[in-house]
Amino acid sequence: MEQDYGIERRLAGLSPELHGRYRDCVVISQRMLCRYENYFPDFTDHTVLHTLDILELCNQLIGSQLEKLNAQELYVLLMGALFHDVGMGVSVPDFEQFRKVLGVPEPADDTARAWAVRDHHQELSGLYLGKYGHLYTASPDINTEDFQASVDFLSVQDHVDPERIGILGICGWGGLALNTVAIDTRIKATVVSTMYDMSRIAAKGYFDSADSEEARHQARKTFSDARTAICRSGDYGRAGGCLPLPVAQDVPFFVEDYSEYYKGRAYHARSLNSNEGWNTIGTLSFLNQPILCYTNEIRSAVLVIHGEKAHSCYMGREAYAHMMEGNPNPENKELVIIPGAVHTDLYDNLDVIPFDKIQDFFKTYLK
Repeated sequence: MEQDYGIERRLAGLSPELHGRYRDCVVISQRMLCRYENYFPDFTDHTVLHTLDILELCNQLIGSQLEKLNAQELYVLLMGALFHDVGMGVSVPDFEQFRKVLGVPEPADDTARAWAVRDHHQELSGLYLGKYGHLYTASPDINTEDFQASVDFLSVQDHVDPERIGILGICGWGGLALNTVAIDTRIKATVVSTMYDMSRIAAKGYFDSADSEEARHQARKTFSDARTAICRSGDYGRAGGCLPLPVAQDVPFFVEDYSEYYKGRAYHARSLNSNEGWNTIGTLSFLNQPILCYTNEIRSAVLVIHGEKAHSCYMGREAYAHMMEGNPNPENKELVIIPGAVHTDLYDNLDVIPFDKIQDFFKTYLK
């Protein structure tokens, strides 16, 4: 039976850019998948032919419903099929690292390891992509799109009133929530909590301490050199998460505060900040793409919350001030400063987070 590439054809028609990314990844996946037969000659087929069978099955299952899928949905579907078995190609060092995350016992020999890989290849696929792919990358476009994709989904659900959609963002996602509502009029209420302006941090450093052409040039050079090294080695590497506990006494309080949260009370084996951090070039695009440019044109309701003692409070205060500058609808904007609160208090301190205020805000503007 002839293969039907309807999913890929539709993606190419809707978004040549996403289709180009997919085709680039096809080449990468073929290199990975061709190794499987050597590694696992006695197991069922997991080569590129298996991937093509999966895509053909998707075409058959979706059928006429294919026309209802947008470019992003088609891209996710194709990429999922392409890389769903990549965990079958993990190296021994990678397997040793990943099995500890998954709680897999140490195998007795190579045969036992092969069966462990076979049994856990789906989980290993996710961990493998996370280590070597761009899954640990942040960007203004991608992360703003994350919010918008959520609104897309909610807007077409039968049990959701599309005129009563609100969003909430915390820390870096707080600034990105504000960035999203500045371009998406479907959002009627936004809560921005203990926010970061990630593009400001990338371009100017903490407290604007690196706000110079020379500092930005050095950052660009570091990132650019890293990209070349990555292309040579194929290893994206990780930038490092929070400092291990206990932290040295001479570090700034906010550094200690982060470590107490991510390495201590909120540690999670799959948290980037709890472990090895984002990939080494993961935030490059923030350096020259300032967000929050037209927040002073936001018409919908916005509540900005920040801790008085938070190192990041200057970003919340100044983002709010810019939003209010000449805003046509200032009456539904509010800045709340929590006395004595530090940055991570608004992550998980139930005695500090103003739940009642947030609830009243959403009830008022989503009614």
